[in-house]
Amino acid sequence: MRISYFRFVLCLLVFILFYFGIFVIKNYFTPFFSIVLITYVSYPIFALLVRYKVFNRKLSALTSILFVNIIFIITILNFSQLFMNNIVALIREDLLKVYDDIGTVIKEGTILQAVKLEDAINYTKEKLLGLLNTSVLTKGAAYTTEGILSYFIGNIAAYFILADKSELQGWIKYVCSEEVI
Repeated sequence: MRISYFRFVLCLLVFILFYFGIFVIKNYFTPFFSIVLITYVSYPIFALLVRYKVFNRKLSALTSILFVNIIFIITILNFSQLFMNNIVALIREDLLKVYDDIGTVIKEGTILQAVKLEDAINYTKEKLLGLLNTSVLTKGAAYTTEGILSYFIGNIAAYFILADKSELQGWIKYVCSEEVI
């Protein structure tokens, strides 16, 4: 009887640990990933600026992160421009095909007798407005805001990691000293 209670408590404890782990990973993985990525990409520029003593450590950290962010924004803008140009070209092709089909139908006159033009326009409006569903836009805005916030947190943390590396190492050695462990 006592062993079954022990197993139940153990299972409950494992469940709580998994739940807590999933919660931490879900909420803090994106900022942690952006911290690691920004620090990893900015460090070579930071090391170069520090080695040649262009600025002090704090200004070198700020300059390297700013440089990486500018490159990142330029890259995103170029890809988004390319992506938007492709979408506009595809939509233009589809609209030209639709106009050609409408011209063919008007010339033949067969389908216009069976379908009212107003019904076709209303049906098209409903379908197009369905694409702009507010729940989809709301989720997209929430994901975008979450991503921008985690990127902002990543920039701040990367700055402190680069600028105050020796202080952070001293603090970690103090907290995780052999006497504490």
